[in-house]
Amino acid sequence: MTKRLLTILLALTLSLAVALPALAYDYSKDDDYPSKYRDVAKDSVTDEWRFYNRECVSFVAWCLSSRNGVAFSNYENGHWWGNANSWDDTARALGYRVDNTPAIGAVAYWDNGYYGHVAWVAAVNGSNVTVEEYNYDYDGGYHWRTIPVSEPYGYIHIKDMTSWGGASATQPDPEPEVTFTLWQDEDYTFVAETDAALGQRIVVEGGRCNDIGLYLCDKDGGYLAEASSAYTAARVLFVISEDCGYELAPGTDYTYKFYAIVDGKTYWSEEGSFTTLGQAPSELADPPQPQPGMGEGQGAEVHFPVVNSYSKGQFKDVKATDWFDFWVGSCYELGLIKGVSNTAFDPKGEVTIAQAVTMACRLHSIYYNGTNEIETVAGTGYQTYLDYAYKNGIINSAYYFCDVTEAANRAQFAEIFADALPADALAAINDLEDGAVPDVEADATFSKYVYLLYRAGVLKGSDDLGTFNPGSNITRAEAAAILARMAESDNRLEFEL
Repeated sequence: MTKRLLTILLALTLSLAVALPALAYDYSKDDDYPSKYRDVAKDSVTDEWRFYNRECVSFVAWCLSSRNGVAFSNYENGHWWGNANSWDDTARALGYRVDNTPAIGAVAYWDNGYYGHVAWVAAVNGSNVTVEEYNYDYDGGYHWRTIPVSEPYGYIHIKDMTSWGGASATQPDPEPEVTFTLWQDEDYTFVAETDAALGQRIVVEGGRCNDIGLYLCDKDGGYLAEASSAYTAARVLFVISEDCGYELAPGTDYTYKFYAIVDGKTYWSEEGSFTTLGQAPSELADPPQPQPGMGEGQGAEVHFPVVNSYSKGQFKDVKATDWFDFWVGSCYELGLIKGVSNTAFDPKGEVTIAQAVTMACRLHSIYYNGTNEIETVAGTGYQTYLDYAYKNGIINSAYYFCDVTEAANRAQFAEIFADALPADALAAINDLEDGAVPDVEADATFSKYVYLLYRAGVLKGSDDLGTFNPGSNITRAEAAAILARMAESDNRLEFEL
């Protein structure tokens, strides 16, 4: 669960807004979605808002950015917009109004189907609305249509407009001016051994401030914690202490940034830094060590304990003749993976990034702590596992902040799992030169993780050549095989390429 910092706010609420001019518009206009996304194959590139091109979510993100003047992106203050059917929940979590009342510039949404759908509201005419959209009939193309107000599930109001006259006729609101000034007061601001108080003066002109906050990072910019408040003030003070849910480490360098969300766009202060007083944490405690019975400190020898009983035919979709039967049974016995129900495993089902991180956390926790039970907090979903993985170096910030509901490909799975066990638990048993795997070039960003697992006998490839298929999404059956080899040295594969 993401730790929150106590917020103390002082005075001067900010509120300014500018309306757009009213203009007429012919909705038979041509598609003006950027050609760099429109004229290439669907889902072939990722747009600057972190969606795949020619999808409904990409088009609406472009509309919000170019027409509404909102700095919109798939990731916003710790929340993923993801597929269209999650947009209403994300909007509510971020404090945006979601209702059944349409408005020009609002987002019409549908929650039905596997992905859902979103469209941009171009006009409201009594009981009808006109919407513009992409991929309405799964063709990756542009559409506009007039529909009853009641047809969408509802409307998301990120930054409504008074009218819309087309891209060539309407300009977004003038850019607000947001200034951040360090606020120091001997009665309030301080840095101690395990806590600190940081102040900032924030002034907004030409826009409405919706939220202010602070991101706390380590000296390398890695995310640690955050605080935010819907109460906007000219001067803001954030206190970081054990009483507030987060304790700083003595003798440690930290960086931080303040932010203000103005008319839906996030503005950032310059990066600040401070060093807590006292002794460095490396001098206070030893790093965690494997517990007896897990890694046992015996080089590559890894033997996880059996904690569950598995019976052949326990899962109706895993037959004794299936190649993955042994791996599924092994993982289930070691407490590393469960079925999707008491009688089904879903071997062909895809593994999401969040699920991959959860599996890696179980590996790490059993090896170091002797149990796969990681303390979770009700209602936080996968956040507890993401926090555990990030804190223990299993994942980096790119995975921590990505859309973890997306399917994990084989390259991502290898990268996540390579750091779930220490290096000596993944000692090489295969002599493999860089470049030996035919579809993994030695300079690929993920190659070192793939080659580490090949050499350790955790991965072998899909054919005699050792083909890895890094871009293919990984299935639950394939994940089970990798998990079982990670957790038991006797399961690892010796081979030559």
